[in-house]
Amino acid sequence: MKLFAILLAFIFFSAFSTATHVSLNSPHGTIVNEEFDLYVDVNVSNFDAANYSIFYPDSFEIVNITSGIIKNYTIPISDYHIGNGTCRVMQNMPGIGNVTGNGYLSIIKFKVNLPGKFFINISGTMSNSYGNEINTSWNGTEINVFKTIVKLISPENALMGSTIKVNVSVMNITDFNCTNFDLVYNENMFNFMNFSSLFNYTYNVINGTIKAFVKSNGSMNGNFSIAGITFKCVAAGRSNFTIDNITVSNSEANKIPVYLINSSTHIYFDIPPV
Repeated sequence: MKLFAILLAFIFFSAFSTATHVSLNSPHGTIVNEEFDLYVDVNVSNFDAANYSIFYPDSFEIVNITSGIIKNYTIPISDYHIGNGTCRVMQNMPGIGNVTGNGYLSIIKFKVNLPGKFFINISGTMSNSYGNEINTSWNGTEINVFKTIVKLISPENALMGSTIKVNVSVMNITDFNCTNFDLVYNENMFNFMNFSSLFNYTYNVINGTIKAFVKSNGSMNGNFSIAGITFKCVAAGRSNFTIDNITVSNSEANKIPVYLINSSTHIYFDIPPV
């Protein structure tokens, strides 16, 4: 009898210890005027309906809202309302819903027109097939929106034995003065050959990392190349070029936030496929 009571207690507490979470899932960073997807992630048991509101800054614009999926079941959107930085979403499974698993309730596609660090929040209710409210924690997310981009540009394909140039380019910048950065590459596949820039520069090459400092003679605006780095391709395969430990500063020595886009190159023994 005592064993039976312990077993019932274990089942009871196990059932209630399984937390139900709804979490907003967005990229860590995005670019001004670029669209990005915000997933309303969920893990839930016996799901039937949801009614929730997403709160976002005025600089955000909702482009589209898409139904979710939990364990191969589509979670349809019954209705939604957008206004004053709030998107209210109502969802209900057809008939008597009873969906259990991990997935997402919906996808909200946003576009942002100002740079900065922003927080998106969410709150609401969910209910099960018995009409009872599901005890749920609702979790928002933070996203950085960048105006300025630092982008690595390298050939998509190359032949073994050939030389390639990797350009470090900056886009949409205002008042560029100088930058420190590390460019990391696979030294088993690429031999460093040369570093060049239209600006003043210094660099060191250490174990597959080029540590560079580039400084302009004044204030620079717009889009331009910071540096060009030449490599010889010495082994076949695909490998990445990655920017790390970057600091970009303006003429007043203030840091300029940048969004990084890295690149990769595939080296072939023979002519690359068309």
